[in-house]
Amino acid sequence: MTPAEKRYSTYEKECLAILFGCEKCRVYLEHKEFELLCYNLALCWLLKRVKDVGRLGRWILRLAPFKFRVSHYRGVDNVVADALSRMFDGHCPENPEIVRATMLSSLPLVYPSLQEHQGDDVLCQDLKTKVENKIAAAGNFCIHNGLLCYFPKKARRRRWVVPSSLRRMLLQYFHDGILAGHLGARKTLGKIVSNFWWPSMRKEVFEYVRKCELFQRAKPAQNVRVGLHSAEPCSEPMERLSTLLVH
Repeated sequence: MTPAEKRYSTYEKECLAILFGCEKCRVYLEHKEFELLCYNLALCWLLKRVKDVGRLGRWILRLAPFKFRVSHYRGVDNVVADALSRMFDGHCPENPEIVRATMLSSLPLVYPSLQEHQGDDVLCQDLKTKVENKIAAAGNFCIHNGLLCYFPKKARRRRWVVPSSLRRMLLQYFHDGILAGHLGARKTLGKIVSNFWWPSMRKEVFEYVRKCELFQRAKPAQNVRVGLHSAEPCSEPMERLSTLLVH
């Protein structure tokens, strides 16, 4: 907000927020009727009764192309916005050491148990044998600190080979974990591929994300078609003029 906008009254700031949101999402809102929820009762009354009231009148005229119904949303029901807009006046009961320990406890136990699980995995044992015997088929693999790594020639860093028993845990951590955020398949794959490798990793990551119930509920629909443009009919001649400039 500009210094002048910061000095606006409360209902002016909220009207400015409505104007910004509608114009920002114009391509999605211009073609259909929608419901506008506002928890400022005075602004709801003003939007329903358009009058020439200076700055607000000019803003409401800019909202005229949109078809919306104004509904009052009580502050008691709007607990999410109230929690974000009010300053926290309490004290944090949690000890920083406890918070840090909780975060570390959520990390997967891959690094300390990787060598043990690689020893029980058939694929890892077969690759280790080929590396130790210097067989050409194991050219992209090496052993570093007793751990099997995938390290192609043009790669900048080595990646740990993950046995089948730890793959599910890695997928859950990098997609379902507290710090993961249920991101898309490509972003989840990007996090995993920077440090780990296993055969058909891309296919398994995409399949896991596709079956994630929470991700499917939160992901916006990709096949939604926008309706036809609607225009208000003119009430008198020369009410609207348009020009076409050809360079």
